[in-house]
This record gives sequence, structure tokens and C-alpha cells, in this order.
Amino acid sequence: MTRKFLIVPLALGAVAWGSTAAQAEIIIGDSSQTNNQSSETNQAISQDAGGGIVLGGGEQNAANNSATTLNNSQNAGGDLVVGDSKQSNTQGATTNQSIGQNSGGGTLTLDGGNQNAKNTSTTVLTSDQTTGGLIVLGDSDQTSVQTSDTDQTIGQDTGGGIVLFGGNQTATNTSKTTLNNDQTALGLLVLGDNAQANSQDATTDQDLDQDANGGTLILDGGNQNGTNTQNSTANNCQEIGFGVFCI
Repeated sequence: MTRKFLIVPLALGAVAWGSTAAQAEIIIGDSSQTNNQSSETNQAISQDAGGGIVLGGGEQNAANNSATTLNNSQNAGGDLVVGDSKQSNTQGATTNQSIGQNSGGGTLTLDGGNQNAKNTSTTVLTSDQTTGGLIVLGDSDQTSVQTSDTDQTIGQDTGGGIVLFGGNQTATNTSKTTLNNDQTALGLLVLGDNAQANSQDATTDQDLDQDANGGTLILDGGNQNGTNTQNSTANNCQEIGFGVFCI
């Protein structure tokens, strides 16, 4: 065991939803905190207004909206801590969104309706781990794993044998993922090893498929508008020893 002497501010604190805390004036013995959070969301929409002949087709409007938030807070501390402290966090969020729209006429489409589809996904994973005290005699181990997987798919079809005045196709995939991890190990006097490990992984797949082709003839076909927007942010703050808290 490697001995360390660390001087830090005396105030320790953590505030978050669903917090797990092990706090007392004197702690003798090992403490272990484990958190596992998993969320899976599946959304699917299928719209079919096609036929042999379509005259003056109506509009198709579809929207999938998903918001996932996982919060973890672990706090182990006291005036005197004798023993090892272990904090482990695993958070996983999976979101699947799909929209299929078909308004094409097999033989003839005259004045086809518009197709509007939108997938919106927001995922936020937050983990706060704090361990320490005035005097800490023992090792501290903090581990956090955060994983986000988002799949968005839109398929639109207004094609047919003959298309006269086809409708417009508008499709939008929007994904925003935020991963936040804060790990803090502090003490006025620390005799022990401190280990902090963090893993953050965000994966986003977005697919748009728009088909307005006429098998034989297209006269004044509709417009196609497709937009994929993806934003992923991973924030990590790990601190051992003297300094300020993660902000």
C-alpha cells in the first residue's frame, strides 16, 4: 500500500437524485456501494396509405419522442474512516426509433399527400462519486461505466407506376447524448491508495431513406427534405487530493 499525505479543504458534499450515502462520524470497516441502471426504449410507427390508384392522397405525420435520464450519486465519508471504500457504477441506455411511411399508388398517384416524419431522442447519464473524510486510513476505489446507444431510422415511399403532382417528403432525425462523470477522493490525511476509473461510450446511428420514384412516369414530383442532427458530449472530472470539487 502506497502512503500518501494530502491536504484538502474540509468540506465534502454531493447532491443528486437517488443518492446512496454511507456517512458517519467514525467508520471502521470496509464499505461497498454498487449501482446498476439500465433503460431500453423501443418506438416504431408504420403508416400505409398506398393502393392501386391514389387520387388526392392525405398527409402522413409521424413522430417518435424519447427522453432518458439516469442519475447516480454515491457518497462515503466520515470524520475518521478506517477501511477500504469501493464505489461502482454502471449505467446503460438504449433507444431504438423507427418510422415507415408508404403512400404510393401501385399504378397511379395523382396529387399525392405529404409525408412528415421526426425522431427525437435525448439521453442524459450522470454519475457522482465522493469518498473521503478528515482522516482516511485505507484504500478507495471508484469505477464508473456509462454507455449510450441510439438508433434512428426513417423510410418514406411515395413512388408508383405513374406519379402526377407527388407529395413532399420531410424527415428529421435528432439525437442528443450527454454523459457526465465526477469522481472525488479527498481527505485531510490520507494513508492508502486511491484508484479512479471512468469509461464513457456514446454510439448514434441515423438512417434516412426517401423514395419518390415512379416506375413509368413522374410529372411534377414532390420535394424531399432530410436532416440528421447528432450531438454527443462526454464530461469527466476526476480529482484526488488538494483542490476544488468537480463543477
